[in-house]
Amino acid sequence: MSTEAIAEETLHLETIGTVDRAVLNRIDEAFGDCDSVVSIVLPMEKAGVETRQNPIRFKNAIREAKEMLGANDESAGDLNRQLTKLESLCEDESLEFWQCQDSGLVVYLGEASEPVCLGLPFSPKGNVSVGSTPMLSPLWRLQNPSRYFVLALDLSDLKLYEASRWWVRELMLSQIPTSVDEAMKYDDPEKSLQFHTVSQSNATGAGGGDVSFHGHGGAGDENQDRQIDRYFELVAGGLPQELPDRKTPLIVLGPDHERSRYREKNRYENLSMEEISLNPSSKKAPELFASIRERIDEIEAEKLKEEISELSDQIALGTASDDIEEIARASLEGRIKAVYAKEGAVKYGKVDMESLQVESAGSKDESDTDLVAFSIRKAESTGARIISLPEDVALPEDSEIAAQFRY
Repeated sequence: MSTEAIAEETLHLETIGTVDRAVLNRIDEAFGDCDSVVSIVLPMEKAGVETRQNPIRFKNAIREAKEMLGANDESAGDLNRQLTKLESLCEDESLEFWQCQDSGLVVYLGEASEPVCLGLPFSPKGNVSVGSTPMLSPLWRLQNPSRYFVLALDLSDLKLYEASRWWVRELMLSQIPTSVDEAMKYDDPEKSLQFHTVSQSNATGAGGGDVSFHGHGGAGDENQDRQIDRYFELVAGGLPQELPDRKTPLIVLGPDHERSRYREKNRYENLSMEEISLNPSSKKAPELFASIRERIDEIEAEKLKEEISELSDQIALGTASDDIEEIARASLEGRIKAVYAKEGAVKYGKVDMESLQVESAGSKDESDTDLVAFSIRKAESTGARIISLPEDVALPEDSEIAAQFRY
């Protein structure tokens, strides 16, 4: 087996769309006994000739990590040997490892553990670090993202999805009809009006194409409207039984006239005011999923903007803070409800775990702790929301971190 093949077997790429406590605990267990951990964070190319950049970026990152470790540092010998083995991966750009990347890559490497390799659904800022713990900040964007149900209205092929800004997955339906034709069979299989979709070449693209009716009930607009209303009535009545929970917001996707008709029949209490104006039958699955993620990203960005606009008043009232020492102490006491941190924010200082005293420092020495990373990890362990802010989102007073308190 070639050196490249051995190295590829060593790295098992796991693409993640959500970071929960199980993921973080697994990383903690893998590197908890390590004296030094190398963290490599890189943007990746997903397709085409651009994927040739992937091994080049990785090779440059490995060289940077080696420089940080120091060529003459005996304690870093194991890490340097592992990095050299992984460097052989970069010699063959055609390896599946480079061709099957997501938008970002995080690799954690410790002297006494197997590497952990995570694919990210977004393009992160490149970073290489060596420290006593893994650099987790690139993962915070994925910490328990808001979930939505998306009902894609189609007169001949209705679908239901669960989605976040990072992923979309289809949910199987068993309690509701997925077409008008099927809905009519629910009522009367003998006397139903048969509802058909015209061939794609003649379709106009409204709700899966033009439709024609045959049967004993006539073919006028009145019959057509009656059947569509009945279809949406059956969908609305059975949908709550199809959903895994009743608290997640439901977004309706479809042409304008179908969305408004469905809303008249809806029985799900958490129907969102947000909508997606799109004919699902006009898009292939990857394009449809991209449109859903894009709309959810817009919704989440607007929610975040509103939350941050309220932080200044909360800080003035003492129910929130942008002081790193106060935030670190509150994280130790389990008082943090939510943390807002700029991506890549770092503030050093000392933490006394016995007295719960925290002292920030203007510059780092060997005994200092990254108080931002410390506060986030402690807050997450007590159930706090972690919100990683992109570069174009500013906190009050241009702070790098702020936190809301439970009490």
